[in-house]
Amino acid sequence: MDLDPANRAWVEVATPLSCPELWQFLQDIRRLLRLNPHWNLHHWQQENLLCQARLQDELVDYPLELSFLLESSPQTWTMTFHHRQGEKILTRFTLRPAADFTAILTIEDFYHHPLSHQHPRLDHSLIPWGSAIHGHLLQQKKYGWLPGYAWYMDRVHLAMAPRNRRLTRLLLILSLAEFIFFLGVLALYLLQSDHGP
Repeated sequence: MDLDPANRAWVEVATPLSCPELWQFLQDIRRLLRLNPHWNLHHWQQENLLCQARLQDELVDYPLELSFLLESSPQTWTMTFHHRQGEKILTRFTLRPAADFTAILTIEDFYHHPLSHQHPRLDHSLIPWGSAIHGHLLQQKKYGWLPGYAWYMDRVHLAMAPRNRRLTRLLLILSLAEFIFFLGVLALYLLQSDHGP
């Protein structure tokens, strides 16, 4: 299949994982789609190599129906979604080793027509998606040793709609700030009571 570079959008993601580790991570297609911070996944079905998803693109408030055939080649570290409908021909994930024995992930979207930023169906979430994958993998590497962390991230956090994830993160930060403020006030009170009037 001839793919025109003028019809290509791509992003590169530095990861803390090796190629085999990253390849294993990419095999969970549902999690991969949920990591897109603008896609709210409503329905997912995979039968052998046929994958279907119904989601809402929160960035442009547009419903999407994805239907693609999955092609996977561990020998070349390449996984491809061959889209059966819509503006995209394919989405390709390619891994390559970096100098420090980690892997670099390249995500490419190929469209039927040359790209224009004004096109209403252009997927503008590619760069945020790459950034979200990068952040998720860094957090997994940093906090994955905590009991229940991986389960919480995969089964609870990523199961939420992206909007709810952002709200939950904000509430956790505010609660932590409130708790630190409370400890500061308590420490001042205890210092004052120790010194007397």
